[in-house]
Amino acid sequence: MSGENLVLIGFALLPLALAGAVFAFFRRTDGAPSVGRLVAGNLLILLLLVSLALPIGEVYFRYFYDATESFGFSKVGNRWYQTYFKKNVSGYRDSLEEYRMHLSAGRPRVTFVGDSFTTGQGVPDVEHRFVNRIRALRGHWEVHAIADNGWHTGVELEELETITGQGYQLDEVVLVYCLNDAADLVPEWQESVEWVMENRRETWLVAKSYLINTYYYRWMAARNPRIASYYDFMLEAYSGAIWEAQRERLLALMSFATERGAKLRVVTFPFLNLMGGGEYEYAWVHDTLGTFWREHGVPHLDLLGIFASSDPGDLVVNPYDAHPNERAHEMAARAIAAFLEAESDARRRPASVAH
Repeated sequence: MSGENLVLIGFALLPLALAGAVFAFFRRTDGAPSVGRLVAGNLLILLLLVSLALPIGEVYFRYFYDATESFGFSKVGNRWYQTYFKKNVSGYRDSLEEYRMHLSAGRPRVTFVGDSFTTGQGVPDVEHRFVNRIRALRGHWEVHAIADNGWHTGVELEELETITGQGYQLDEVVLVYCLNDAADLVPEWQESVEWVMENRRETWLVAKSYLINTYYYRWMAARNPRIASYYDFMLEAYSGAIWEAQRERLLALMSFATERGAKLRVVTFPFLNLMGGGEYEYAWVHDTLGTFWREHGVPHLDLLGIFASSDPGDLVVNPYDAHPNERAHEMAARAIAAFLEAESDARRRPASVAH
């Protein structure tokens, strides 16, 4: 019998055992109980009531709860990934069976490059993420998503180098930029990731119980100062030496696309969970990125304005996963499709002739 089944059986038997203990306790009580016995009896009843939540919670999180969390540690999150995160023959999450290597005559190719925002982390139906919505909106485009969870700018550039080396042809490349794409350059964040991985304490019960596992990682995310400081670390990535290093990677990606005759476009997502209810602390980072792309002549769509008037709760997957939900993907898809269409029209428009 598996450990998970043992946990479920144990949680189911515990209320029965406590009910028997309560019955036996009060059966042996004659006359008015002492204060001590009264306290003990009430404690037994409280334990019985609490124990009833264990099998109910275990069944709920094991069979019915179906959601993700931002960092991907929990059993429920891993099960979600195994259920919904299906990769195609080319190795990327998509309903399109395979990506053609060569361009099709007369058909524009749009290659989105990104991380978990582009894969659609937390969105069960891949057709509801912005990439597939754009494919549906612009049926004459060939739309691909070269993306995976956890990628940063350096990995994205390496992946483009790998697939083009294998014969994949580029036309329009859309870098889907998230503000944590420079996280790997922040020493404190790397040290924090290593600390979390080394200090995870999965006891047998945490490893086998869906209920205990879920709340353990929620507690870890809420109480661990290294995880809580995640967004503070990201601010460090856009000034000083770290920003200079990130700039070099972005310039390398831009040069890579140019050298292969591809047209680079950039779409920037904000931290959706930090918006609303006051000043958005990362607005200056968006300005910094906008200035950078403008200086280098790269068309850039900042989605901050698209989402600014929405409540964060209406945009993210759930309170424990800050990735965009289906509504946010739909909003992004409309804005990105219009942006790319406008850029295509601008390229086709003949230059004015001076007289």
